[in-house]
Amino acid sequence: VICGFFTMIGAYCYAELGCMIKKSGADYAYIFTALGPFAAFIRLWIECIIVRPCSAAIQSLTFSLYILKPLFPECEPPEEVSRLLAAACICILCYINCKDVKWANMVQDYFTYAKVFALIIIIITGFVQLGKGRTDYFTWEGTETDPTVIALSFYSGLFAYTGWNYLNFIIEELKDPVRDLPD
Repeated sequence: VICGFFTMIGAYCYAELGCMIKKSGADYAYIFTALGPFAAFIRLWIECIIVRPCSAAIQSLTFSLYILKPLFPECEPPEEVSRLLAAACICILCYINCKDVKWANMVQDYFTYAKVFALIIIIITGFVQLGKGRTDYFTWEGTETDPTVIALSFYSGLFAYTGWNYLNFIIEELKDPVRDLPD
């Protein structure tokens, strides 16, 4: 809930920035306007060289772990197999994005449908379990109070909410950003 609140505040701030600075590029355009070209270049370089590849690696490793786990129910999947599957996923998605925009759009649509379907299944399962009286996990016993664990949980929660700043990358394409950006 707290991560969702922080994400909402960030999205509102970005919508406001998008209405004030009508340049495409989001972070790059805002840092360029506020701090100049060197700071904007460093921010863009860090995004391209570190942030995006690490995000893709984390997502593909998580995907490969979830795909392999049913094949290894009694133990952890072999790390080499998981890494190879993750690398293959990245290569396949890279090929699709380079080959055809329509393919990439179709893959994004199907992945979005799959994510929404999975969330609906999880929510329905949760309500069914609550209806059966299974409240075993609604307890504060064993709650972590270590600040490092709490910080890691915030990081994981905020990672789950990524994407709120992507609209501002194409702000110049919008005819009326004040009207079109969500408020």
